[in-house]
Amino acid sequence: MFRRIGLVTAFLLLGASGYAQEMYLSISGRNVAVESGDSRHQYDIWIKPATGANAASLQIFDAGLGGAVDLITQENANTVTTFQLYNFDDIYSENGNSVIAKSQISTPSTELVTKSEERFKNRWVPLSNVAAAGNGYIVRVTTDEGDDVNSFNFRIVDANGQVLNGSSWKIIAIDLSVGVYRSTSNTQFQIKPYISNTTGTTPDLVSSGEEDSQIFKIDTFGELYPISGQPVSSTKFGRANNWGLQIKGSEDWLNTLTVYGSENPVLWEFEPIALSEFQKPPLNIGEFEATSCTDKTFELSGNLFSTSDLNRATWLANDRNIGTGSGPTISFTDRGQVPIDVLIPNERSYFPEFWAYNKVVFVNTPPTARLDVPKRIISPSEVLVLSAEESTDAEGQQVSFTWFVNGTRRGTGPTFTFSNTISGMYNISVQVNDGGSSITCSIAQQQVNIRVNTQPYAEIDVAPVSGTDETITLTVINQTDSDNDNLTYLWEGLGVSENATGNSVTVQHQQPGVYPVRLTVNDGSGAQNASYSINRVYEINAAPVPEFSIPEMVAPGDVFPLNAVESS
Repeated sequence: MFRRIGLVTAFLLLGASGYAQEMYLSISGRNVAVESGDSRHQYDIWIKPATGANAASLQIFDAGLGGAVDLITQENANTVTTFQLYNFDDIYSENGNSVIAKSQISTPSTELVTKSEERFKNRWVPLSNVAAAGNGYIVRVTTDEGDDVNSFNFRIVDANGQVLNGSSWKIIAIDLSVGVYRSTSNTQFQIKPYISNTTGTTPDLVSSGEEDSQIFKIDTFGELYPISGQPVSSTKFGRANNWGLQIKGSEDWLNTLTVYGSENPVLWEFEPIALSEFQKPPLNIGEFEATSCTDKTFELSGNLFSTSDLNRATWLANDRNIGTGSGPTISFTDRGQVPIDVLIPNERSYFPEFWAYNKVVFVNTPPTARLDVPKRIISPSEVLVLSAEESTDAEGQQVSFTWFVNGTRRGTGPTFTFSNTISGMYNISVQVNDGGSSITCSIAQQQVNIRVNTQPYAEIDVAPVSGTDETITLTVINQTDSDNDNLTYLWEGLGVSENATGNSVTVQHQQPGVYPVRLTVNDGSGAQNASYSINRVYEINAAPVPEFSIPEMVAPGDVFPLNAVESS
């Protein structure tokens, strides 16, 4: 948690020390060792009015030496600090997040010279009334040859004593020379540049005197960077990525340090904040299956976040907004392992502006089951090999196979061998499973009906004996096929027309004898037992030839025998 350091109204940490954690502007005498962090001994502070600002009074806190956060190295203070007020446009021209010094010599409109006078100690004193005109003013702070360290602050107030800096007026340090007072190693100070990423890059910085106070750049999402050599990207998560400065507190009572732009001065809004705790709060991202396989329902929870915080969460994939709130249902277009980011606004400090969390979501759709069936009708005991080897999974997951016959599990693996001695219809199905957590979204099934064919049957009806030149009818009788196929017939035999296919045929024979006939019935299934053949014989009988003899001459009244024994 933090509170803005309102110059004198410093942030109070409720720790063991009970002391306030403060950051002051600081300057040292020219004879102070470089460990103080200050090697310039001259700093400019820009007092800038916002549009619509009113005239106000510029005040200095603890302008002289001897205050609570000053460092006097000898028995008595020996350093003179001078505060001079100029019009900004007489000294500088603005250049993005820097300034360019003008070459002409200007005369200050106001000057305050201090040493260790009692009237300045731990007190606000006015420097000048300031009009809200143009680009405002520059306060130039310099020291002489002393060896003390003077810490001070500025504020702008209206006629009623209301502090205006941070609203209608800004206090902007041109490069930083500061002191952190009675902090701890757990304290983190943050300060923002006046303008962030004006050219898409961050300036390299040079620091000195920090001792145990580590200094980092920090971006909108809380990532830390060294102050030089590694730029902060101007965009991140598809949005502007601002940056600022984070300075770790010190175990020393007062630690003074400087941060300069390595090439050009860097402008800083001097409204530092102090953080007693700077740890990323834990967040749980719950994930649940939704109605569609490509949809996921999420739920955010975290003890250190309020409901309002979680309700303002933004959900991203590939830097694109895909959802908002603490419990969205999100439709995904990508499949497989999909990284997502969750951004939760942070109003407890300058940085991060968003707490960023990530999660990899597995978006799983059912595999595509492909069933290769060489044939759908087989004969009893015939072996049929079915294959699901061409099945695929859009997410690239390894798939497993389970085979069922009439709903009973019968095998695993990409292929399945089926055979049965009992004719009938069999339903064979394969389930292809990619191992996902949702049965609906991880299993695909294909099925086929395989018929074990029943051989057809038929008989021939024909008179066993017929005469020559008599029309003989051969007829199919007792034909059966339990598969209800449409049967076809083929007749073969002497006297039978070629390709005779009816359910009956007629023949005639002039010569007596025994004649064979063959009937083949076919169910058209193409199975090995699709046809059945039966053979019959029938007889053609010759007509009888009568033969007998009589005497050539007989007397009337004679009786004589007639003998037809020789008939054939």
